[in-house]
Amino acid sequence: MEWLDTMQRSTNPFVERLTFFWHRHFAVSKDAGIDSPSLLTYRDRLRRYADFPTTPTASFSNLALEMTTQDSAMSQYLTGFLNVKYAPNENYAREFMELFTLGVTDANGNPNYSQSDVHNLARAFTGYQLDFAMTPPVVTFTPSVADTATKTILGQTRAFDAPSAGGADPLATEPRAISVRELWNEFIAAAIPADALASLTSAYLRSAPSCSRCSAASSATR
Repeated sequence: MEWLDTMQRSTNPFVERLTFFWHRHFAVSKDAGIDSPSLLTYRDRLRRYADFPTTPTASFSNLALEMTTQDSAMSQYLTGFLNVKYAPNENYAREFMELFTLGVTDANGNPNYSQSDVHNLARAFTGYQLDFAMTPPVVTFTPSVADTATKTILGQTRAFDAPSAGGADPLATEPRAISVRELWNEFIAAAIPADALASLTSAYLRSAPSCSRCSAASSATR
């Protein structure tokens, strides 16, 4: 109710509209038993990535990284806190590839990732557990349950250690754009022109970390 009130009274409704868009993209639900403080922290995190004047250097890659390594609501909703090296939990890694970043297939119907990619990304995301003694629960990194062995993800092979352990960031392996069409359709009723789609996707890629397959990224927009 507090958020609905803020939406109604905001002097800059774009911020709340984009925050709500991010909520539908990185979705969580109170029905999963997530505590209210975690949900409010999650909402405020998304708002930081929607308030461009306050956070002008915010990027989608950084948002995805925070949702993976810092957000307790997301960890609870997709059981990321249960993902450990001796029993990888693929739930979050699968949703991360399918819904949050790549999409299942590209514009030509070719798979964007394999089951092996999901499994190895899950291994890369191990080690992030929840301290339920805190309110809201706090995501902590536990080196003893993090898989630091070599992994192959989207054709790249290295340790892909969890970012807070000082290793390579698995999110940077393939920084394809969040669906440009989805963002466009949120705010503009007319279908996105082909030249606008190409231009906006290109702008995203210029701001994203370098990778081996970014040249194919424009075909991944849904």
